[in-house]
Amino acid sequence: MNYSRIFLLLFIALSLSTACSKKGASGDSSNNPVDATDYSGCLLSNINHAVKTGLPYYRSDMIFQYDSLKRITQTNAEGVFWAYNYTPGKTIIYQYLNSVTSANLIGRLVYTLDNNGRIATHYSPLNNMNDDFIYGQGRLENEYNTDGYLVGQKSYASGTTLNREAKFTYQNGNLTQRINTYYDAYINIGKIQGADTIDYTYDNTNWFPEAIYLNEITDVEGGKPNKNNVTSIKLKPYYPGGAADYYTSIQYTYFVKGKRLEKVALTGNSLKGLTNVKDTITFRYKCN
Repeated sequence: MNYSRIFLLLFIALSLSTACSKKGASGDSSNNPVDATDYSGCLLSNINHAVKTGLPYYRSDMIFQYDSLKRITQTNAEGVFWAYNYTPGKTIIYQYLNSVTSANLIGRLVYTLDNNGRIATHYSPLNNMNDDFIYGQGRLENEYNTDGYLVGQKSYASGTTLNREAKFTYQNGNLTQRINTYYDAYINIGKIQGADTIDYTYDNTNWFPEAIYLNEITDVEGGKPNKNNVTSIKLKPYYPGGAADYYTSIQYTYFVKGKRLEKVALTGNSLKGLTNVKDTITFRYKCN
C-alpha cells in the first residue's frame, strides 16, 4: 500500500536523469495530439493535484529544483522542503519545515547505493546523531534480480527487527503483482499479522518516467522501471483498524502531447466505501 512515505517518492527522481518523457506513446489519438517539439532538454518542474480532500490519501503539490548535472537539489511540497546531498555511494535527503535552515531541520533519510547506483538500503537517523546512526530508526533493504528489477524489500523496526517484507513479480518487463507481508516486531516477534496483495494491469504505451509519482506505483523504488504504463490497479489491503483508508481499485488514463506526459486522470474506490473518487495529476516542465 502507499503509506505516504514521501521520502520514497522523492528518491525515485534521483534515478531519472531527466524527468521529462523522451519516448513516444501510442493509444487514443485524442489524448495524443501531434507535437514536434524537442523535449529532451526539459526537466519536471511541478506536479499538481486537482483534488486533495475526500480521497484515501492526501497528495501534496510538488516543485523541483536541479543542479547543472540535472540532479534534484531541492523539492518543496507545500511548505515542507527536502534538500539533497550527493556523495559517492550515498545520498542524504534533509527535511525542513517552512524554510531550509538548520533550525527547521525535522528529519533525514540516508540512502546507500550499490555498485550499479541502485538503492541498497535506507534509514532515518536521529536529527542529533551521526548520519550512520540507525538504532531506534526504521531501515529498508532492497533486493534486485540479474535484470535489475526490484524483487524484494525488507523493512526493519528499530533497524534490526523485521516488520514488513515485500515481494515483486514481473512479466514482459512490467510489475504485475506486489505482496506485502507484515510481522509483529514488538510482542510476538516474527508472527505474521496480515498481507496486502496488489495487482497491476498495463497498456502497450512506452513507460513515462513521471508515472512513478502516481499512487501505489511510487512504492517500487530504485529498480529497473516498467516497460509500459499502468492502467488499473486492484488492491486487497491488510487493514489493522483505525482511521486510515486505502484504495481497493484505481484506474489511470494518460493524456500526452507528442512525447510528453501532460496529465493523468485517476478514478478509484476505497476500503471504507468511497466510490468513483477522482483526481487529475498535472505535470509541468522547465525547458532549456
